[in-house]
Amino acid sequence: MSVVTSIIVIFPYSEYESERIKEINSFTHEGRQYNFHWIDEKTNSEDVSECYSGNKSFNSVVLLASYNNFPTELFLTHLSNVNWDDDDSVQVFINAEATNDRSFKIYSHAGKKLVSDSLKF
Repeated sequence: MSVVTSIIVIFPYSEYESERIKEINSFTHEGRQYNFHWIDEKTNSEDVSECYSGNKSFNSVVLLASYNNFPTELFLTHLSNVNWDDDDSVQVFINAEATNDRSFKIYSHAGKKLVSDSLKF
């Protein structure tokens, strides 16, 4: 059965961005690599992708991914082991079709603490 999980990871631009993205994208499970696309202050708002709106540079790095049968708990453990300068500033939003309520679970402290599981959209 297919269960799609959407993941958003947000961390401050003050982190050493390229190293953190490499660490996050090093996550593998059962031989499968899970890569995230990122939006940061260098994303060109004039680009056809139109990743964000507004007239100011985005001041956080936003990583996005959506996978089938994603190993959420293993990923959260992986995130908690990333070499963050300030893991308190790292937020993770996870939506899995399996919950059937279209809510995002929100984690703080680089995935270590569940903050909310009932944010409806």
